[in-house]
Amino acid sequence: MKRWLSVLFALGSFLGVIVVSIFAFLSLKLDLLNVSSAPASAQSITASTTVVAGSIGDAELFFRQKGIILSTNPATPLSWANWDTLSVDDPNAGQAAKDLKTEWAKYSDEVVKHSGLKAIYLVRNLSVSGQARSGMPDPNATNALYFDVSDIYMQSEGGDYLRRTYHHEFSHFIEYKLTGSYAPNDVAWDGCNAIGTTYGKGGSSMYNDPDFAHKAHPSYGFIDGYATSGVEEDKAEVFAYYMTNNTYLRNLAEKDAGIACKLTQTEKLILSL
Repeated sequence: MKRWLSVLFALGSFLGVIVVSIFAFLSLKLDLLNVSSAPASAQSITASTTVVAGSIGDAELFFRQKGIILSTNPATPLSWANWDTLSVDDPNAGQAAKDLKTEWAKYSDEVVKHSGLKAIYLVRNLSVSGQARSGMPDPNATNALYFDVSDIYMQSEGGDYLRRTYHHEFSHFIEYKLTGSYAPNDVAWDGCNAIGTTYGKGGSSMYNDPDFAHKAHPSYGFIDGYATSGVEEDKAEVFAYYMTNNTYLRNLAEKDAGIACKLTQTEKLILSL
């Protein structure tokens, strides 16, 4: 009798193991069938299934997460500006995208959001009203920044010139969005200049004298020659140096009270965003 009980017990145990194994297999299969897809933020936004670090696709994803389109093909024509589109495989586009990602990482999400910027376009042969430009803002029709990544600009000053241009044009964009003008009346800023100081005829006039435009600290209160052309360019140049060469700007401010004053005004602007 005991022998039969042992056999029955062993048989029951064997059948139990089989049942448990079948249940586990079915559960695993059901789980695999019900795996959710990756969230949209984790999926590649490029044609490739893999985003290569440092590529334009990597930068595109970075900006997309901030609500900004990064593109080499502006879709909206502008009557006052012209450009040539370029391929995403253009090496200059890849380098510019990488640099833009580095520079925009300096801004908080709050600053980017409050700026109202919706797109950044990388092009070649950019011109505004027939004049060649390295960059331009459009806070109206497209809420975008445009940058010419042709060799002449990419190679200038080992890339530092175009990196400053990114922030320079963003400063114009922010100013317009905040005030409705590129050059609003600004008593505090004007007070940073020496009594009797007058600005030039605007940034476009400086293209006829590039040597003076690039001259460092040409006079009291001005970081370079281009800044003397207009209050809007003065603000944008200080802003650009603040974001790209802060140490140089602060060292200059220690010797020039006018620049120190403008540095303070720039910091107030950034903190207000």
